[in-house]
Formats: sequence, structure tokens, C-alpha cells
Amino acid sequence: MSQYTIKLKMLMLVASMVVMASCQPQTESPEKTSEAPIARYSNAKVCEFSQELAALPTNPVNTAELRYLNEQWRELNRSERMFRNSEADDSRAILSELNIALAHETAVLLQQAIAVTAEAYEQIEGLRAYASDPDNMKVPDSITRTLVNKLEDCCLNQLNGNATALVREEKNSALYNIGTFAYFINRDVNQILRNELSLSEYEARVAKASAALPPLPTETISTAPTWAQCRTAE
Repeated sequence: MSQYTIKLKMLMLVASMVVMASCQPQTESPEKTSEAPIARYSNAKVCEFSQELAALPTNPVNTAELRYLNEQWRELNRSERMFRNSEADDSRAILSELNIALAHETAVLLQQAIAVTAEAYEQIEGLRAYASDPDNMKVPDSITRTLVNKLEDCCLNQLNGNATALVREEKNSALYNIGTFAYFINRDVNQILRNELSLSEYEARVAKASAALPPLPTETISTAPTWAQCRTAE
């Protein structure tokens, strides 16, 4: 066999190998797809609440509106799966800071209630001094009616509203404690008038709870709705 023939066969062998290689199925590399994270949005009612909270006037705090927002938070928190992740805790933290204003307002309102109660108490004690059976003396309806009217005019509704918000604060905290006085205002006034609770002792307890309150914030409290994940208007 000539050298030429050997070279020719080698070339043909190489060519056939190239052809076979080209015929092999190509393994396609998997396409890399960038999967965007699925956005989870807050409940629509939570978003509505976050906007109302953000719109609350805070310098000074509008306590009437704040009472309403505390009630709205309570309703949302009572519904399962309304708040997600840490939304309940984050929004509650904002409310708690704002509720310092409610606590200080409550302290002032309690003093007003004490003054009205003291006036009625003095009138009743004056009558008891001349009663044949002071322990069982019937309090005149006029005194009771005047007391109730004055309490309603000065502070009763606000105290009840503040109490609903403040007794949801951390138990035995300063805000919680002043809130309990507001919560039991009707019971305590009746006990004072029946001599079951000393007026001076009650006043001292309220003063102590008021003195323990944290000071009002000197800087504007941020109510930005960053704690909720809401769709932006397009």
C-alpha cells in the first residue's frame, strides 16, 4: 500500500469522525429564568387603616380621631388573617406612642370628674349630718341628676373612649393604670358617694398614676404607613 493511499484513508477516517460528531444531539443548557418574587400585599382594610393613621394630626394629637383609630385597630385585630406578619405589632407600637396623649388627657379629665364628684359629695354629707339614719339616707334625685349631667358634660364620654384604648396597653404599664381609673369611673364615683371609698384616698391614687405617666413626646411621632404593604396608585 502506497504512502498516498494511507494518507487518504486517514483523511477519510478523520472526516467521518467529524460527521459523526456533528450528528450527535446537542444538549441544550437550561435557560436561566429570573423569577420575580411574588409580592404579598396587605389586606385592603389594613391599607385603609394605615392611610387613616398616617393622616392623623399629631401636633398636637387629635385625641378624638385617635380614639376612633384605636377602635378600628381593635376591630381589625379581632378578625383572623386581617393583619399579616408583624403588621399588628408594628401598628400597635405607633398607637401606643400616640396614646401617651390619651393618657395625659385622661389624667386631666379624671381631675374634672373628681371636682364634680366632690361637689356632690359635700352636698350629700351636709344632708347626712342632719339625717336620723345617715347610713340609709336616700340621696335626693336632684343631686344625683345634677352629678350625672355634669359628668356627662365634662368628661364621661371621653373617659370611656380613652379607657377602651388604654386598657389594651401593656398590663400594669403607666398607660394601662391610668386607663383603669377611666374604665371604672362610674363604679368609683358611686362608691365615693356611698362612703365605700374615701374621696381623698381616690384622689391620691389618681394623682400617683398621673405622675407616673411618660412625658408627652417633644418631637412629631411618625405615622408613615411603611409597616403595611399596599399597592401604589398607578
